Amino acid sequence: MALAEKVLTGDVQAAARLISRIEDEFPDALAEMDSLYPHTGEGYIVGVTGAPGVGKSTLTDNLIGYFRKQNKTVGVIAISTIHVMDALGRDIILVETVGSGQIEIDIVKAADTTLVVLTPGAGDEIQTMKAGILEAADILVVNKADKEGADRLKADLESMLELKAPRPEEWQSPVILTEAIHDKGTEELAGAILGHREFLVNSGGMPGRLRERARLELLEAVEGFVSDFIYRLDGGDYLEKLVDDFLQGRTNPQRAAREITGRLADALDK
Repeated sequence: MALAEKVLTGDVQAAARLISRIEDEFPDALAEMDSLYPHTGEGYIVGVTGAPGVGKSTLTDNLIGYFRKQNKTVGVIAISTIHVMDALGRDIILVETVGSGQIEIDIVKAADTTLVVLTPGAGDEIQTMKAGILEAADILVVNKADKEGADRLKADLESMLELKAPRPEEWQSPVILTEAIHDKGTEELAGAILGHREFLVNSGGMPGRLRERARLELLEAVEGFVSDFIYRLDGGDYLEKLVDDFLQGRTNPQRAAREITGRLADALDK
């Protein structure tokens, strides 16, 4: 039995093996995924992001425990493998990031609900995040709330959110205080996650999120295909030649892009 077939029967070991093959970019893993895609779309994806050291892992563990007590199946994975957990039949899929820039942006694209976790003393961090991931958060979490400054951080975040002035029909991102190490605030946080899901369903926003995620995933797949093609051209020499030509003023990015797409079109014709 193929790994994909085993995954669809709920075989966790098969899912782990398939995830490993996806991460190692085995060609047969793509064929396996073709079998899984028709069985995805039911799992609810929750992204947990924030700087290293804010307590994401402990917070994630607490959410796993809470949701399992509610008789929900939970999966925890990295972004490259969401669909495997979805096909495995998990109700809720938690995706925890490592705290590096591009991955933080990716999780906003991939998740149905995005949590951004902060800790007291993160005032400077808020300023740098204001125009990016922070404003895209569906739920803001102030972890280590037993430390001095937690209430002030919560107030600062709420003031920042008020400046966004959401319309009545839009989601108002809540700020939740937690103490992950003591498993405090977990129930309230889980309630906010489920509340956001209910909001998306009732407001009709869920299909739009699913469609946008599908669009982004397709575009990223195309970008990956084109990038691989460019790097392989003439054993890698073609790209280096274009870089040299650009540096020497013999070409420009637009002209070089047309050359590359011409080479790609020729290769596809063949």
